[in-house]
Amino acid sequence: MKRAGGFLIWCLAGGLLSTDAGASEPSRRERDVETVSGPGVKVIRHFPAKTRPFGISKKLNPIWWFKNADDPLPPESYRKGSRARKFYWSLRNPFHNFTFYVIGVADRPIWRAGPFPTQTMNPHGGWNWAVSRYGCVGLPFIGYRRGRFEGYFGWRTGGNFGMKLNFAQGKRAKPRTPGA
Repeated sequence: MKRAGGFLIWCLAGGLLSTDAGASEPSRRERDVETVSGPGVKVIRHFPAKTRPFGISKKLNPIWWFKNADDPLPPESYRKGSRARKFYWSLRNPFHNFTFYVIGVADRPIWRAGPFPTQTMNPHGGWNWAVSRYGCVGLPFIGYRRGRFEGYFGWRTGGNFGMKLNFAQGKRAKPRTPGA
């Protein structure tokens, strides 16, 4: 419990010290992520590759929630020759705009704090958690991986909301040794 309380105090202090007063957004030539390290916790600033000013009229339109603003048309290789390939493409990820831009903040710069803030899962297995901050709103994330189980719930590394429960993942391939 002592570690969690220390983290919350550290995040609050980092949030108060990082108020962008008069700071300009970095250009695309600058780094997308700036890292600030702390004791067992890292805080990063994530800048989206594309900033898209979606207006409130789009975000309140339930029809727009079902679309995909990032990839509206399927690539040529997707279901070649199929009459309904555009329809199937839209079914592939039906709530993309909703999870990325309505309840998500994928089009906005965010702060993210946690032990592995640039990754969805703990690379060593076990728990990973993070808190993303957009303005004064904290957006939680929690994930767990052990054996063939993987699950998460919350706002991921890019600011988009997601959830996953996978009980039977495929086994990870072992790296081949040269000459074997």
